[in-house]
Amino acid sequence: MRECLIIGKPNAGKTLFFLNFAQYLGLRHLWLAAGGPSLPLDRARRELVDDRPHRTLDLNRVVVRVPAGKGRKSTVLTDTAGLGDDINADPAIRQAMARTLRAIREAELILHLVDVAALPGSVSAPGPVDREVAAFARHRGGYAVLANKMDLPEARDGLSRLGEVLPGEPVIPISARLGTGFPRVRAFVRRWL
Repeated sequence: MRECLIIGKPNAGKTLFFLNFAQYLGLRHLWLAAGGPSLPLDRARRELVDDRPHRTLDLNRVVVRVPAGKGRKSTVLTDTAGLGDDINADPAIRQAMARTLRAIREAELILHLVDVAALPGSVSAPGPVDREVAAFARHRGGYAVLANKMDLPEARDGLSRLGEVLPGEPVIPISARLGTGFPRVRAFVRRWL
């Protein structure tokens, strides 16, 4: 089964996209550990989504089924730790980033979330790590940039600046919070399964 990896900088909206896109594809409960209790997605959002950077330190995976023709194809949707432009002082965060980088090497499909509403210089603003990831991932086949937070007023300017940071990359404008753009993301994922 192919893996669809969600990557990006801290606070780009990866976990919210992970949960809301999984729900959009029909998932109702999240299991964080094999054999462990399930969480309804509303509760998972309350417990896992946060404004603090580096909240996600593990790879969180769910199996989702994507409509394809008259049937459905399964994929593993994976949420990852945020990748920063600098080396973090916290060893747990560095280890989480290392796990994300290993997962990038192995993934067949990569959805690269970028916070286009972030102010330049902020932790989630597009920067050097986004360019490096794109340079590697674009040669893997299934790679798209998801321009997140399009529901915010600052996003229009950020979307135009994104072309300077990641020129020539396929971009799908989305709002992880509102679910806008999800049909285009689903079509992109389906094409690579």
